[in-house]
Amino acid sequence: MLSKLKIITKKILAKLKNKRVEERDSLTEEVFKKRYQKFLELTTANSMALEVMAELEDISRGNVPPSIDYLRSKCTTLTVNVYRMIKALEALSGRENTELEEIFSSITERLESILSAEKSKTRGVLVMDLAEISEEHFLSTGNKMANLGVIKSKLGYLIPEGFVITTEAFCYFLDYNKLDEEIKRRLTLAGNLDDMELVFKTSASLVNLITKAKFPKDLEFEIIKAIEKLERSYGGELSFAVRSSAVGEDTSQNSFAGLFKTILNVPKDEMLQAIKEVFASKYEPPAIIYRVQRGFRDEELLMSVGCMVMIPAVISGVTFTKDPKDYESSHLEIQAVRGTAENLVQGMVDGEVYILDRESGTLVTEITKDGLLNFEVLQKLWKMSLEIERLFGLPQDIEWCLDAEGKLYILQARPLVFSTKYQRESVEFTAGEEDLKLIAEGGVTVNTGVATGIAHIVKSDLDMLSFPKGGILIAPYALPKWSALLRRASALICERGQAVSHLAIVARELGIPSIFGLEGICHKIPSGAWITVDAIARKVYLGKLSKTEIIQSEQRIYSKISSVNLILHQLLSLIIPLNLTDPESPKFRPKFCTTLHDIVRYCHEKAVEELLHLGDLLQEKDRFAQKMLGEGAPWWIVVDLGGAFQKDQGRFKKKEIKLDIIKSIPLRALWEGLTFVPWEGPPVDLKGLASVIYTSTMRPELDPSMPDHSRAKNYILASKNFCHLGMKLGFHFSVVEANLSEHIIENYIYFYFSGGGADIQRRLLRLEFLRELLERYNFHVMIRMDSLFAHIEKKKREDLIPYLKILGYLLMHLRQLDMIMANPGLVSFFREKFDRELSQIYLAGR
Repeated sequence: MLSKLKIITKKILAKLKNKRVEERDSLTEEVFKKRYQKFLELTTANSMALEVMAELEDISRGNVPPSIDYLRSKCTTLTVNVYRMIKALEALSGRENTELEEIFSSITERLESILSAEKSKTRGVLVMDLAEISEEHFLSTGNKMANLGVIKSKLGYLIPEGFVITTEAFCYFLDYNKLDEEIKRRLTLAGNLDDMELVFKTSASLVNLITKAKFPKDLEFEIIKAIEKLERSYGGELSFAVRSSAVGEDTSQNSFAGLFKTILNVPKDEMLQAIKEVFASKYEPPAIIYRVQRGFRDEELLMSVGCMVMIPAVISGVTFTKDPKDYESSHLEIQAVRGTAENLVQGMVDGEVYILDRESGTLVTEITKDGLLNFEVLQKLWKMSLEIERLFGLPQDIEWCLDAEGKLYILQARPLVFSTKYQRESVEFTAGEEDLKLIAEGGVTVNTGVATGIAHIVKSDLDMLSFPKGGILIAPYALPKWSALLRRASALICERGQAVSHLAIVARELGIPSIFGLEGICHKIPSGAWITVDAIARKVYLGKLSKTEIIQSEQRIYSKISSVNLILHQLLSLIIPLNLTDPESPKFRPKFCTTLHDIVRYCHEKAVEELLHLGDLLQEKDRFAQKMLGEGAPWWIVVDLGGAFQKDQGRFKKKEIKLDIIKSIPLRALWEGLTFVPWEGPPVDLKGLASVIYTSTMRPELDPSMPDHSRAKNYILASKNFCHLGMKLGFHFSVVEANLSEHIIENYIYFYFSGGGADIQRRLLRLEFLRELLERYNFHVMIRMDSLFAHIEKKKREDLIPYLKILGYLLMHLRQLDMIMANPGLVSFFREKFDRELSQIYLAGR
């Protein structure tokens, strides 16, 4: 039996040997170059995939959510590049990998199902009478109209008569005109809204698309029928207020204040166009940006439109049932203007202010002789406002109007947004510590906080396009459209406007320090100057705060449980986790890939193996591969992919390569870093050494006396612009890959570091130590289990050289650093040493 087994084994080995000989003999330089080209395609796709994964991880840790369109765009980029890696690996190896392709397809299908919002196809009611609406209808009518229906039915207060175009009608309108996919496509192209010019262009194209679309005949008939019913009731032609009422608008978390359109005094024959304009206002720049900030998917923010008979208002205004700067406030604030309240909430005019005691209704401020509101009206507003607050269980922001007959109508009610609260009353500047000059004070605090930034005066849409990230937004009027910039602004100042304006509401929601009513500020501050805004004391200083952490407002951008944030984490669970960490493990196989990161890791590792296999075959033919010996460094197997060394060296006639004939740009940079500071041997910490010895006895694979074929895998693949280096020193395995061409788009550096002889805790501490170093030099870093991945890309060739020198240094000096990670004194010593020497290397490389 044993002899038969030996015979079979010999036959198998003979076949393998024959196959290797056939492979070697058939391998020409031309074939090798074609295979190498596929390897380069794979590594380029690998770099792009890692870049997307790093971006998604950065976003998940940040306070600014992405748009669903941005996530869809990034997932598309990622899956395309992962698929390119799979196909390049197949071409490189000459074998199809059906199993890996099936796993990839399964993951991409799950990603698509997460990204695709299922919208109800049920037609439902298209038009509803406003008087029949209750809280049960908010998904069809939006919160704004549903709130009015509740106030009418439960409190009996007057609201304008009218009807609502439901969210079902909105979906029907889009579906009828086949707009869904086109809207999604254009939003996806807009990316993550960092390019304001692109946002404006996308917005304009979407608004144009919707306003030029046609109503389905049955929906048009329902709207006209509702209008004619009201005209019969009133006995003549009417004009209407056409107001947005989106799902999610006017809630305790998201007001969308002033971001969707309201059109007043609309005659019957212009109603259809006005409704389309309100539909389209969902895609105005401020609305798009706010939706993304608050974590809404476009698909879930459905629009309905309230069409209400226009009340001929004599006086209009807004009531805050509490002071928005103080949740514990005992006061109620009323602001009033003549005519409609449009200019008041738009921040164009200031209203008369009345402060009442919440408990008694008595006036805290006096009524002027020419005051708009008398005591009787104030008492009625006080009573009605507090009843509305009790009805909804939250302090309220209420819009109302008074007609010529003295009838009081409620036009809108939504939860009141409060200012950021701070412990201290103002910033305490130490005399002489800050070089600040007071240039303005006064106005009204809209939202508390302190911020430093570059002043940017905004008076037009053109000014918006150049607004800098972290800038101080300064404007003559508190217009709602400026809210599009609050995503980038650190503070807000307006010459006109009050706390009741729509812009003020959004500023409080986002936690932006804000002062309104600061007359002449646009003429006192030069655009581009550094200024400091103290919105608590209502003061503005010329100069930059050195201690911005004093009372820096934390912007309340979005809820961590918002739908987009939940989607992001679902996507990341299929993208980021890495399970395939050890190439020597029997589980390093396609069937154990459960994420896109696994597939990327598998393809990259197997591609390197394939190229090394080809290099081994060439070495047998004395073609390309040979050994290189560096002073103080181990032996390296080198595969010259073309142009890596001086021509006069000959085509590998010698057994060794000297360092002075390296022509490969990335390899030379790596080698200069590797030899910049000689290695002084392992850091000494007896406890750490004992830990390594103990760990080695518990992990047979780390036993230095055991055969370890991977020890021989110190290899370099190099050409003039490309280098791939794999390095096994002791218990540590590292990979550096770089492409430094004349084309910025092709340039990248990829770094992988894994292993160690110490226990897992010390290895992880070393990785955090390494992460800190690399992030200081702007590498994107990811840590998975006891492995670290870092990369940097799309920079000029000469700008990347210092980074390769840094990695060369780290390759040599990170060895056995895990031994001292439990010793704070030694950690501090090596941190200072690395900082000093890396700084020298970086500066020398520039």
